[in-house]
Amino acid sequence: MSKHFKSVTLELMDNDEENQFSGSDEYITYPFPKEVGTGSGNMLKTSHDISIYKGQHAYNTELSSEPYDLGLIACNFSEEVLMVDFASGGTIEMQYPDSDEIFSYGKNHTLFRRLTGFEANFKHERVKRLETMSFSIPLTALRLVIGEKNTEMVLSALKLSSPSSIIAHSLPLRINNILQQAISPHLQGSMKKLYSQTKILEYLCELVEYIEKNSGALTIDDKQAENVLEIHNYLSQVTGKLPSLVELALEVGMSAQALNLAFKKEFGMTIHRFMTKRRLYEAHDAILETNISLKVLADDIGYSHVNHFITAFKKEFSYPPGSLRKNNS
Repeated sequence: MSKHFKSVTLELMDNDEENQFSGSDEYITYPFPKEVGTGSGNMLKTSHDISIYKGQHAYNTELSSEPYDLGLIACNFSEEVLMVDFASGGTIEMQYPDSDEIFSYGKNHTLFRRLTGFEANFKHERVKRLETMSFSIPLTALRLVIGEKNTEMVLSALKLSSPSSIIAHSLPLRINNILQQAISPHLQGSMKKLYSQTKILEYLCELVEYIEKNSGALTIDDKQAENVLEIHNYLSQVTGKLPSLVELALEVGMSAQALNLAFKKEFGMTIHRFMTKRRLYEAHDAILETNISLKVLADDIGYSHVNHFITAFKKEFSYPPGSLRKNNS
C-alpha cells in the first residue's frame, strides 16, 4: 500500500452513508437515484506512492440542465503531493467549503494542486458521458522519478511554488490523452499497476518536455485552443478535396502560420501531416476491405499520381499497398 496516501472519503448528496477508498485497487458504485444516472470509480495505487483514480458517470440529460451536485470529497496524505485532475466529455467545478472561489476543469483545462489534503464540494456538468481522471504523487517521489531540477521547473511553470496552491492550466490534448489511458479496463493485478505507473511516468515526461519547449509558458490561449479543436474535428470528418491551409485559417480568423503552429502544439503534428496520416490509414483499411484499384484510391484521397500514393504509403507503413492484397488473397 502507498505510504503517503491515507484515504478518500465521499459524502454524496443523494446518500447518507460515507464511502471510503483505502485499499490498493478498489471500485465503488455511486448510489445515484435512477433518475439521475449512473456512476462508478476505480482507485489504484502503484509503486513510487502514485495513487490514481478514474471515474465514469452517465447522467440523464433530460432531467435537468443544471450541474449535478455530487457532494463532498475529502482526501488526506501523510506528506506533500502534486495532484492532477482532468475531465473529458464535460466540465467539473470544485469549491473548498471556506472559499468563494470556484475552480473549473475539463475540456482543455487541467487542475493542478500542491497539498497534503483537501475537503471540497464537486459539481458535474450533466452530460451523457463524463470521465474523470486524477493522480497524486508525493513531491519526494516526483523528485526521484524526474529529478530535482525538473521538479522545481514543473512546480514553477504550474505556479505551484508554495504549499496549498491550486491552479487550472490549458494543456495539449495529446498530453491529457495519456492521463485518460492511465487505468486499463482489461489488465488485472500487478500488470494493471505496472501499466498505470508507466502511463503516469509518460505523462510527467511529456509535461516536462512541453514546459522545456515552451520556455516555461504553459497556458494556451482559450480561443486559440477552441479554434484548433474546431479544425481538428472538421478534418477528422471531411471527405473529398481538402481546403488549403489558408482557407482553414480564414475560417477561424487566424493566420495560416499561427494555425499550423497551434495545431502542432496541441496534437504533436502539422495539419498536413495529420491529414496525410489519417488518409493513408483510411486507404490501408480500404485496400483490406474492398477491391478498389490503387489508382482510383490514390485519386480519392488527393494524390495526383498513383506512384506518389505508393511512395507515401510505403513510407508510412514500411511496405507497399500491393502487398496487403497479396497477403490477403
